[in-house]
Amino acid sequence: MKQESNGRGAQPGAATGRNGAAEAQYEVLPLDWIEPSKTNPRKYFDEEALKELAANIGRVGILQPLVVRPKEGAATSRGGATPNGPFELVAGERRWRAARMAGLQTLPVMVRELSDVEVVELQCIENLQRSDLSAIEEAQGFQQLIALGKYTPEALAEKLDRSRAHVFGRLRLLKLSAPVRAKVVEGKLNASVAGLLAALPDPKKQVEAMAEVGGIACGGWGSASSFREAKGELERKYMTALRGCPFRLDDATLDAKAGPCATCPKRAGNMALFGDLGGDPNVCTDPACFERKLAAAWARKVKEREAAGLKCVEGAALARGGYVKLDDKCWRDAEERTYRQILKGQVTPALARDGHRFVEVVPEAALKQALPQPKASSYEVYQKKRTAARKALRPAAAALRAKVIQKASTGTADLKWFKQLMEVLVAEREFDAFAELRASRLLEVDPRVFGHATVQCYVRNGPWKPSLENAQGLLLDLVLRENVDAFRAELGNGLRTACEVFGVDWKGALKAAAKESKGKTKGKTKGKKR
Repeated sequence: MKQESNGRGAQPGAATGRNGAAEAQYEVLPLDWIEPSKTNPRKYFDEEALKELAANIGRVGILQPLVVRPKEGAATSRGGATPNGPFELVAGERRWRAARMAGLQTLPVMVRELSDVEVVELQCIENLQRSDLSAIEEAQGFQQLIALGKYTPEALAEKLDRSRAHVFGRLRLLKLSAPVRAKVVEGKLNASVAGLLAALPDPKKQVEAMAEVGGIACGGWGSASSFREAKGELERKYMTALRGCPFRLDDATLDAKAGPCATCPKRAGNMALFGDLGGDPNVCTDPACFERKLAAAWARKVKEREAAGLKCVEGAALARGGYVKLDDKCWRDAEERTYRQILKGQVTPALARDGHRFVEVVPEAALKQALPQPKASSYEVYQKKRTAARKALRPAAAALRAKVIQKASTGTADLKWFKQLMEVLVAEREFDAFAELRASRLLEVDPRVFGHATVQCYVRNGPWKPSLENAQGLLLDLVLRENVDAFRAELGNGLRTACEVFGVDWKGALKAAAKESKGKTKGKTKGKKR
């Protein structure tokens, strides 16, 4: 229940006095006689909101009395008082602060006889009903009520009409380090994401992780997606899955100080406050501790295998290659069997550390006799033939290129052949060539800005006036860079077009080269028969 700014909101439920009856006495006390309570869970007060409330109180006064209780040795307004103030403020600290700012000398109060437990309960419940309470202050209020011994988190959720997940989520925030708490109070970190950070036991790791997920939490994606994004990031970088780890979770000898993982408080399944987050309980929230145990387990395993005359492979050697994992499938096997199934114990495996796992490996060299030799696929045969054909074509292409350059140097340049060669570059989308042409001021349109169709129209229709004599060498060099097609066993489009422009018979040259190659092949065959 939210109270109005000047105190018109409903009074918190009547407290029960020490005699079991409600006791309250209205008084008007000097402001200096009232001290703020040290047990009030509310610690943060917005200064601007206090100024607005002070202005309101200056106009109309305080309409709802504050709740106080006499301190030891205190008297009412009719008697004497100690200099440091005889009354403890139970409820209404925000109004008390605003009244002091407004310059009020006296305050209306309800004096009640309350025990320490009743004061804490009244303060917490009164504050938890406010809508402007920060998540951290709400968490502290929950904790104070639980500490009284009268409530469990479940009972507290029912009394305050909150969900169980909400109460546990707030209690998680009390495990945050001071810098992270401050960001929550300032509204710079989402409370649900902060609850994830609380699962990290190391305060330094909390701050480090906050720097990484803080942007996600306040990035404007919405609370649901930001929570998922942050959770995924934390699990990848700050948590380690224990399922499938190469040592027993109940082994207490790997790290005597940390003890076994099965009962470790840093294991997700052992965190009472984090059970409602769901997920795998076998997750370690202290990766550094896990790495120490993993190193100890590996050292133990190496010692055992060396004593038995068996080999171990370090992770660096495994990363360099030369080994295959026995339980991986063999891609060359038609039945898709694993290497273990194929070898059937023919090769003694070595043990290797692969990330967080220990795996059995064998050298690739030991597999040659045991593995079926793969047959070349039809595509591999085609690739091999195509590569040989392209290689055989290169001498003829080089000869044709030389003829084109010779004719171009002795002939007269004209706009027709210039445009034909430019269209070759446009058709092949040679953007690197366009960049060189633009640098030489032979092309004024940038295809990366105006698009391929615009450049094509520009080349065919103009208007442009190149210096043909100066452009001839550069343009031919660009067109004739690839004389053999990059994918097919044939001349490149640029060379064919240049041959047609300058009257070089490229078809006849290819026929002659093929005839000559066929004759050489027959000669080699006859030599082998003899």
